[in-house]
Amino acid sequence: IPPHIAADITLASPPEPREEQAFKPYFTVASLHEAERTVQACGGAVCGPVWPGPGFQARNVCDPEGNILHLRELAP
Repeated sequence: IPPHIAADITLASPPEPREEQAFKPYFTVASLHEAERTVQACGGAVCGPVWPGPGFQARNVCDPEGNILHLRELAP
């Protein structure tokens, strides 16, 4: 990263969610609970509550850089 750009980058721990990103990828996981544990073990964070959807439950998480990802667990 060029020094003039790097000077404006701040890394926080835990990461601050970046709400203004262009898109939010989602991933279907076998278990939200296990996926949340993996996210946290890798330096990310869980963001907000679990909510129901049609045939799934979902939650947002963010990676160590603050990028928000959407996790979905399909209903049995």
